[in-house]
Amino acid sequence: MTVQPTQAQKGAAFRALHEGEAFVIPNPWDAGSAKVLAALGFEALATTSSGFAFTLGRLDGNVTLDEVCGHVEALDRSTDLPVSVDLENGFGPDPEDAAAAIGRAAEAGAVGGSIEDYDPVRAAIDDVGVAAERDLRDYFRLSAADAKARVAELVEAGELAPVEVEGWGRTAGYLAAGARVPRRVEAAALIGPFDSLIWERARVRRIFGFEYRLEIYVPAAKRRHGYYVLPFLLGDSLVARVDLKADRAAGVLRVRALHLEPGAPAETREALARELEAVAGWLELESVAGADGAGIAA
Repeated sequence: MTVQPTQAQKGAAFRALHEGEAFVIPNPWDAGSAKVLAALGFEALATTSSGFAFTLGRLDGNVTLDEVCGHVEALDRSTDLPVSVDLENGFGPDPEDAAAAIGRAAEAGAVGGSIEDYDPVRAAIDDVGVAAERDLRDYFRLSAADAKARVAELVEAGELAPVEVEGWGRTAGYLAAGARVPRRVEAAALIGPFDSLIWERARVRRIFGFEYRLEIYVPAAKRRHGYYVLPFLLGDSLVARVDLKADRAAGVLRVRALHLEPGAPAETREALARELEAVAGWLELESVAGADGAGIAA
């Protein structure tokens, strides 16, 4: 009969791992995957907040502490290995919340853990800059009630400043307190469709007057701009969009379609051509050409 190690013994083993060489700690998402990882020879396990949330059909950050502790118990019972737990942001804004989460995780069998020092609303405003409350809510898929309450708390604490944004009408804007607003923006970049700058389409429309839709799943005959279209940022405006394809057999980055926005400045094509050359180099392609083989900066 195999004797299961005690929690104290698992804790000692986990501490010893940290005193030696660097080691890999994998992320099981359920008891079955934990058993597989143990059989592969790993010496410890760590929960994954996103992996566990996905098993429940939810997005990362949308599980309760009770559910996480139940998950820890299941992993702890499934193998002899030490279990470390991802406690996200400590399940609350205060040190007491983090302490309570650590205590609950230990009671469930964990011998280690990690806490991310982040506030989802603060993290969102730091990433996107000026934003409406619904933009901040959407960034981490927060509930309307939680986002509204946290925005109010940050405003009262002086960490978030309400601002009026031209063209937003009655929609209130927010900016991190002390954020520097540049007099001029020097930028030239192709923007991926999942970049935080254009992630929330309504915000893109409000800020840039730019209608953007990813048309990968749209039938070819119904696409307006192309299959995999990247907006082009020049200065502080989205001035064009291009549908690109890497033709590796020919060593060419092909621009299958180029659409300039109304009012795009005269230097748009030249700036875009430079950016496309950079992308081609990054993809280890030799040149850039339009669908007809012509250049872009014409």
